[in-house]
Amino acid sequence: MWPARLVQMKMTSEIISFLRKNNEINSMDFLKKLPADNKSRILFFQEMWISNLSNWEISELIDFFSIFMLLSHKSQYNYKINNIIETKFDKNEINSALDSLVKITEKPFIK
Repeated sequence: MWPARLVQMKMTSEIISFLRKNNEINSMDFLKKLPADNKSRILFFQEMWISNLSNWEISELIDFFSIFMLLSHKSQYNYKINNIIETKFDKNEINSALDSLVKITEKPFIK
């Protein structure tokens, strides 16, 4: 689950930093408009012109987040429903996606 949590924690940290830098009355308006789900939040940053990521990085970030959430849900399902404690994944595919995700999250998400 940690790759998905990496993205979630990064977004939370970036939002807090953004609000501290822009200590305005508009902060409450910003928080009210902020979507609840992660994909929509990433796209919201882009729509508000505060995203520090390129369009390609945003697309990759959304794709990788979805991949890791799917893998996590698959593992949980296998354990809960089928009592399978180990789920096999393609190691090369996972490592490649993980490397790319870490590179994207090293940069600030918000200007």
